[in-house]
Amino acid sequence: MDNYYQQGGGESHALRLVFKRNPGILTKGDAQKQVIVYFGDEWPEIGVFPRVHITENDYGVVNFKLRKVSMMEQKGGCEVNQLKEGRSTCYVNRWLQEYIIEPLNCTLPYLRDVEASRGYRICSPHIIIEHYNVIQSSRSLKKKEQMSVSSTTTAIF
Repeated sequence: MDNYYQQGGGESHALRLVFKRNPGILTKGDAQKQVIVYFGDEWPEIGVFPRVHITENDYGVVNFKLRKVSMMEQKGGCEVNQLKEGRSTCYVNRWLQEYIIEPLNCTLPYLRDVEASRGYRICSPHIIIEHYNVIQSSRSLKKKEQMSVSSTTTAIF
């Protein structure tokens, strides 16, 4: 939806989205009852917040407000750099580096195109399963827990 600009206010000028029934992967092809919509900036990575859960046959209204975020420069923190990447891009790159690349020396399949993943192979499914709790955790990047991984468990393909 590039270059979509609202021309007026109220319901008559609102953007309306209608989602078709999506077949669920985990429900053997039956329709999914809920869709999660994530909102982000113009950069490739999308953070897990803000998000809206849209349930089948429900009507929802979301109001957007334009704002510009300027992040202060801080050593080791997320900031807007020369590439003008947004907060989510910075966070995804830092999380990937600290929790996946540094301890496991590989990257996740769905993040292989992220800047931090360049030059790294995809982690073996066995490695991903072995470290699933760390990968799915919501711990802060500041409270990083080092994982000890022996070289024999870093089988990659």
